Amino acid sequence: MAQTFQTAVRASARGLLLAVLSASPMHASAADASGFSTAGTFQPYPVAGVPLLESFYMRYTNGDNHIEAIAVEPASPIRDPSPESSAVPPGQIFITLQDRGRDDQIFYKVEHADVPANGVQRRKTFDFCRKTCSWQLDRPSPDHVFVIVGFSFFFPADDHHLRRIGLWEQDGVLHAHFKDEDDSDSDDVYKFELEYAYLPPSMVARLGHSSGNDVIGGGERKPIDACGPASRIVIRGFDFEFRPVSCYLFSTCQDQHIREIGVLTPGNYLEVYFGDKSPYSDGDKFNWGVDWAVLSP
Repeated sequence: MAQTFQTAVRASARGLLLAVLSASPMHASAADASGFSTAGTFQPYPVAGVPLLESFYMRYTNGDNHIEAIAVEPASPIRDPSPESSAVPPGQIFITLQDRGRDDQIFYKVEHADVPANGVQRRKTFDFCRKTCSWQLDRPSPDHVFVIVGFSFFFPADDHHLRRIGLWEQDGVLHAHFKDEDDSDSDDVYKFELEYAYLPPSMVARLGHSSGNDVIGGGERKPIDACGPASRIVIRGFDFEFRPVSCYLFSTCQDQHIREIGVLTPGNYLEVYFGDKSPYSDGDKFNWGVDWAVLSP
């Protein structure tokens, strides 16, 4: 995934943000929710089949903040394997970006593609991790394609700055990152929850990976080699990491407050966002990678 980054062309965050707020994707979306909320929100989200994550974007409206939790969780018929978690009611979705105070307003935008359940292997998992972990998944076959349905990261002990957040599958192994710069913190343990799907190869027209390096300005936009203007593009994995910068006296720091985070798929483009309140400062540079799939017509 994003351990090896390609050099990227920098783009204007202002132009990208206008596209997020005002432009409609060229492809149809089976389910979508957008608006403003304080901490977590449940929204109507009717889905007939299996929802595959197309886009997610969250932004604090009052500056940048620490992070306690981030979640995109559509309702699921699968019983939650985590006993202390509450199921999202049928026909709804839960969305949050929050710090420990849970009193800051966010803007959110989420979209899922709705695909027939026939042949799709839909599953849930959870675990506790510190910094970086990997898990072996029960992959139906080497040809089945992993796609994200919903996810959540949660620091139960305290909120944090953020250096890296990542989630992807490779050859049946799931990788997750949720960490700040200080490797000595004892309260860095986080809870990780994921709903995912394995698609049969007949449902996927194309697989791809896009990435960028030393991006500044809060975000970046890149074209995707899809199969037409109406192609459905879904997210298979993502990885964001602030690059090292010099701070304080002679130390090096790499974690930041967060103002926005997201992966959007308007038309045949991929847009990514990962920034704090000073998107034009040198300290906001980040590396990123996104795994994606184009669904068959």
